[in-house]
Amino acid sequence: MKYTIEQLCNFAGYSYDVLKQKNRARELVYARYCVVNYLYKSGLSFKESGKYLSLDHSTVCHGIKAINNAFDPMAQNAKRLFEHNMAHFDVQQVSENEQEAFIYESLTT
Repeated sequence: MKYTIEQLCNFAGYSYDVLKQKNRARELVYARYCVVNYLYKSGLSFKESGKYLSLDHSTVCHGIKAINNAFDPMAQNAKRLFEHNMAHFDVQQVSENEQEAFIYESLTT
């Protein structure tokens, strides 16, 4: 699961270590929200989605609402970047073992 979380953080434009920090800069907050939004939509609960970035369930719930807010341009930019990076993920740049791990972890969560 750690590889999947690190890859999702990279899609959001930041490393896992940066997003796990307790920094409240808006860009980082929205990047975290993109990651937990994806995890939640993948079937994890609020609590499970937040544990990887040290967020409690209420923060995850708020983040999902915030990142899907059509009226906040910063939220929409973060979401657009995340979705763009996910869509253009070049599987050829990743070794076969990493590909299999990423696919397996994505399917089992």
